[in-house]
Amino acid sequence: MRIRDHSKTLKKLHLSLTSTHRSAPSVKKWIHLLLRPKLKSVPQIKINTWINAAVNSKVEHVEIYDKTFDKFSFEVPSCIFNCHTITVLKLSGVPVKIPYVDLPSLKVLHLNRVRFPNIKSIQALLYGCPLLQDLALKIWGIKYKRLSINKERLKNLISADVSFYLFTLESLSNVKALRIDTIGFSPLPDAIVFYNLIHLEISYYAYSSDGTILQCLRNCPKLETLIIDKFDWRVWRQPGVPQCVSSHLKEFHLGNFKGREIEFKLARFIMGNARVLETISIRRENTSKATSEQEIMLQRLSSCPKSSENCRLLFK
Repeated sequence: MRIRDHSKTLKKLHLSLTSTHRSAPSVKKWIHLLLRPKLKSVPQIKINTWINAAVNSKVEHVEIYDKTFDKFSFEVPSCIFNCHTITVLKLSGVPVKIPYVDLPSLKVLHLNRVRFPNIKSIQALLYGCPLLQDLALKIWGIKYKRLSINKERLKNLISADVSFYLFTLESLSNVKALRIDTIGFSPLPDAIVFYNLIHLEISYYAYSSDGTILQCLRNCPKLETLIIDKFDWRVWRQPGVPQCVSSHLKEFHLGNFKGREIEFKLARFIMGNARVLETISIRRENTSKATSEQEIMLQRLSSCPKSSENCRLLFK
């Protein structure tokens, strides 16, 4: 493939590497310049040539996915991290080396199973994206320590999807939407308040003696949507109703519902105190349970007093 006219902007480069044979990966390629070559097997130097050509053509949107599970030794060329026109960058399954980063236009950065040489290279990458608004970061291959990043360096960040153990929460305290893997194994500092946060998703709220879900919610005074995929707690302590619950919370979703007493207490608390709640959604862990058990769960939930007259209960 040749791109001769560098005065034209390349809107999107999408590379997807898949392995059909042990030693010969295939590359599926979509480039939005009406160039759609059909390729079966190519060396890395050829792929680097395409990427360099895209960078020289002022590419705006780049997606590179390596689905060969290390059967193909592909490394993202460093020119990607110094392209002034890229606004969206999505990488998956690839190793990267980042000697220098300058991505002044980047607004969306999604990294999944990306392998960095060290923790400082992650910091360098984030510091090189001053306009970053949407961050998703799931990384492999290094011994992690928690990143402490000046929140002013991420002042434009609106949405973050990260592992809790990667960041100090203060680094993300400006965001409006936050998705984190785990909360509960470490205490949440009371001093950190998420004044802008309106959407919070937690994959696993784990048991910890150092904090409670209500302490977490007190640090999110404007929260409107709360999603907890798995809630694992032992003791319910209710020192008061957080401001977000009483005044702002509109949606609450609880997944992997086993019917444990602690789960009922959480649902009852939300329904009883959320005055503007519109939807409470409960998703069962095991849908194969006997119908009688399911009906008992639904009856218990339905009998909980609701502070909001407009609240809908969805039991899935």
